[in-house]
Amino acid sequence: MAHSIAFARAAEAALGIQAPERAVYLRALMAEIERLANHVSDIGTIAADAGFAFLESRFALARERFCAVAKLAFGHRLMMDVVVPGGVAGDLAEGRAR
Repeated sequence: MAHSIAFARAAEAALGIQAPERAVYLRALMAEIERLANHVSDIGTIAADAGFAFLESRFALARERFCAVAKLAFGHRLMMDVVVPGGVAGDLAEGRAR
């Protein structure tokens, strides 16, 4: 997600365009969801390395919940192809974000 946002911002700067304010907020929300999912996954891996398989499974479940939220909100578990130069490919559909 961070690479997609960086590319989109670089393309926008090169073209002299600006993404709408709502798209900027949606990009930030996507980046935060991805960040949380990655941190939860990393903590689970650290727990596994320390021999706590139960904790690893709980953190893996938590990561899956973040991915499910992303799919519900943005249509893709890993939010691929959602950020495009000039904005975002879609918006939060009514009733999808809970």
